[in-house]
Amino acid sequence: MIAFIGWGLLALSTAIFPAFAESLQVACAAPASLTYHLTSVSDHARYGLLVRSPDAVACGAVQFVVSSIDLGVLGTTQPLRARDVQVIRIGQGFDAGEHALQIRASGCPVQPSQVRRVRLGKPSPDHGWRAAAFVQAHLAP
Repeated sequence: MIAFIGWGLLALSTAIFPAFAESLQVACAAPASLTYHLTSVSDHARYGLLVRSPDAVACGAVQFVVSSIDLGVLGTTQPLRARDVQVIRIGQGFDAGEHALQIRASGCPVQPSQVRRVRLGKPSPDHGWRAAAFVQAHLAP
């Protein structure tokens, strides 16, 4: 009976004092980040990053965020389960050369198992074979 009253008072105090409720929440583990070096051929080329989530995701699903120091957030994935693959479209405007990008998991302490650059909108007819080969290689038993 006393425990029931104690839990009731705790629930009432968290409803009345939201700051107290925030202090009771368990802190999430710090998200992991990965530095990826994008090599650009010109500022007119459009790019994407093909990201594969790890084989085991403790959080159930993970969302990856790509950002740069100069440009801020460039793109995000949908929530991905283990071994899911998605292209994050980061656009154009990267001068020729190498650019450091940060890839971090939102709310889950994991890193992508693989990251590859994808050049979008190539005028040649084989513009999608690399991404298709990447996906097929990882989906094969």
